[in-house]
Amino acid sequence: MKNRTIKFCKRLLLVLLVMGGAAQTSRAKSINSAAAGNWNTPATWSCNCVPEANDKVTVQHAITSTGNVVVKELAFGSAWWPVAGNGGLTVASGTFSVTSKNPILFGINGQMNRLTVANGAKFSTPAPLEWQQGAIMIIDGFLESGGLNVTGGRDGQLNVSETGVVKFTGDMLLGSGPHTYTVDGELTGQSLHMTGDSRFDVGPEGVVTLLEDVTVTNGTVNSLIEGAVYTGGNMSGIGGGNVYVARSGLVSVAGGLWGSWQGFVGGPGTFCLGCPLPQPLPVELVSFQGQASAAGAELSWQTASETDNAGFAVERSWDGQHYQQIGFVAGQGRSTALQTYRFTDTGFSGRAYYRLRQEDFEGSQTYHKSIHVIDEPSEQVQAYPNPFLNTLTLTNESTTPQQVNVYSLQGRLVGHYEAPQQHTGEWQLPLGHLPAGAYLLEVITLTDRQHVRVIKQ
Repeated sequence: MKNRTIKFCKRLLLVLLVMGGAAQTSRAKSINSAAAGNWNTPATWSCNCVPEANDKVTVQHAITSTGNVVVKELAFGSAWWPVAGNGGLTVASGTFSVTSKNPILFGINGQMNRLTVANGAKFSTPAPLEWQQGAIMIIDGFLESGGLNVTGGRDGQLNVSETGVVKFTGDMLLGSGPHTYTVDGELTGQSLHMTGDSRFDVGPEGVVTLLEDVTVTNGTVNSLIEGAVYTGGNMSGIGGGNVYVARSGLVSVAGGLWGSWQGFVGGPGTFCLGCPLPQPLPVELVSFQGQASAAGAELSWQTASETDNAGFAVERSWDGQHYQQIGFVAGQGRSTALQTYRFTDTGFSGRAYYRLRQEDFEGSQTYHKSIHVIDEPSEQVQAYPNPFLNTLTLTNESTTPQQVNVYSLQGRLVGHYEAPQQHTGEWQLPLGHLPAGAYLLEVITLTDRQHVRVIKQ
């Protein structure tokens, strides 16, 4: 009997040791970035490990995420030791998920931080995003969060490109400033309350949908509306600024319009009072992109949600006007998760336009924006002299129109330039006014986007 008791105690002790080791392994860690790099590289982090699903992570350097990532909490700051850096996260591919509902803080060290979501990538969290200082958010893909709360700082930017989709399940509380919000894609929120100084523009392809009220309280708002703004509640304002609705613009308010406003509100666009919110599309398309390969034109697209989706007809056009169906991809029916679809056009011959025609089970159809696929090698942009003193010359064999954005290493936009409509592939940028230091050039053409690091003497 004594031996049995001893054996039982040993087994119990072994079980407890195993359980204790497992608990220690899954214990949450607080991790800071130690240097710029890839998220999945251990040397990037203070723990010399890759963050796990239970960890609290503070990004203090320029970090790039690829593939699917899950963490419990996320914050952005700046580091001065052991390697100086300013927190920025680029979600280049896959889905980046933050599971906690605690606010995701930007500027916890009083600096400007940056979040970039690439086309085809997704950033998802139930937590609100909170700017304690200004932040720069570049959304070319899909961003979903519990809201946006701007409490401090200035010169922050939220840029939603034509391919970008932003869904705030909570409120947008925009204070402090001045800050700039530009929507060329889609933005949805519960409500919008502005108490600071804001520049809020909606581009020709932009759509902003607020399910409840829009209010301005003792703030200054300047806005150019070229796209559509839908409000499910009232729109009221006590403040000032100029709100111009262009001829292509639409402001639709389900409730009433009232307030005391010091400034101009109007324009040749359309105002609709007492108009209900439009019915949501059966499919929420996040991205649609294509690239040429040896197999043909490889197309891919993602949806954030689907309702009674039978599938997608893939259509091709050689001239951008006359389309023919070349295939069909079945949908998921009903889904609230991110879905990815792919199709390869083996009949591709160098240059073509593609669009998707979504069909539901009752036969209704919805057309989505077209894309242009070109089988041409991308010519790398060259910048010289580098370092430069007054003038920087860019060379590229492409003669397509180009734009250049100049950013400081803190992520602040310090210059924007546009090349002539026709040029020889070489043009000069007058940058002598910039303070000495390092800068990042973002060169945008009709076919790609490249980044070049330069140094001003």
